[in-house]
Amino acid sequence: MKFLAGVSLLSLISSSFAVPTTGNHPRNELAQEEQPLIKLKPQRTSSRELVNLDGLWKFTLASGPNDTAQPWTAPFPKGGLECPVPASYNDIFTDRDIHDHVGWVYYQRDVFVPKGWSKEQYFVRAESATHHGRIYVNDRLLAEHVGGYTPFEADITEFVNAGEKFRLTIGVNNELTHETIPPGKIVVSENTGKRIQTYQHDFYNYAGLARSIWLYSVPRQHIKDITVVTDVDGKTGLINYKVKLSDKATGKVKISVVDQEGVVVADTSGAEGTIKIKSVKLWQPGAAYLYQLEASIVDSRNKVVDTYSLAMGVRTVKVEGSKFLINGKPFYFTGFGRHEDTAIRGK
Repeated sequence: MKFLAGVSLLSLISSSFAVPTTGNHPRNELAQEEQPLIKLKPQRTSSRELVNLDGLWKFTLASGPNDTAQPWTAPFPKGGLECPVPASYNDIFTDRDIHDHVGWVYYQRDVFVPKGWSKEQYFVRAESATHHGRIYVNDRLLAEHVGGYTPFEADITEFVNAGEKFRLTIGVNNELTHETIPPGKIVVSENTGKRIQTYQHDFYNYAGLARSIWLYSVPRQHIKDITVVTDVDGKTGLINYKVKLSDKATGKVKISVVDQEGVVVADTSGAEGTIKIKSVKLWQPGAAYLYQLEASIVDSRNKVVDTYSLAMGVRTVKVEGSKFLINGKPFYFTGFGRHEDTAIRGK
């Protein structure tokens, strides 16, 4: 049975959670458009760069329960709150009102686009915003996403020049409804009028920017996505691959597969095809052997325009009756019971 590689599957999941806004936000023109497929996870290669934006960000709570008509995108006042990223904001402060806040919060910091990116395309990527996130560049809403456990990003190339500074604001809403994952319900206290988040699951609704924030670049001609489906024929591994390129890409695609010892075990060319690995080492539970599929775009002078390396394992997955087979052998799942909660930063 063929197996879809995790990166592309995550991309599909991410896309399914990305939704356009339906509110009356005065700057939501781009957010109302269909959200693009999330790109490959940023990595630093000979053709790509990335800047980590983790650290202390300015922080504020929205003044109202649905304060998006006038979002907090103007420069925050000096001397206000600061919150670490990545972290859940709930346990960072001693103020109980912040811990129990229901609704929008806003993070903000200034960011410089590297001067050397003048010929590149660049993005801001949030790995997680629990549970509804919005990315603003200066006062412009560029991306919106619902789903607190999947990434989303904004292409900022046309809005900030290389070498310039911009104000990055990320809004996060922690409200749970019957349509969110996990689900929940908001009730209003009759005594205080305070909005209270209720839910049935057995873990606290930590919220905020729980994972890293990145500024990254790709060439104008770049690899957008890589899909891998693996199979096994005897002792030979079969890697069926498909590389999706940006609209402006005109070069040739080259593929190589490298084992854990750094040896190239197979190579080919073309944006789609099948690679065979003799005496393949299978990915197995407890012994997850990984190959690196290295995809490159080369121009007419054989110069590498873009390159990306995808970790992948060769295995088969099949269900027969009540048996779940990995590489033809039954596997017994002992269950799942791990949350992302940590003592220091929440989620």
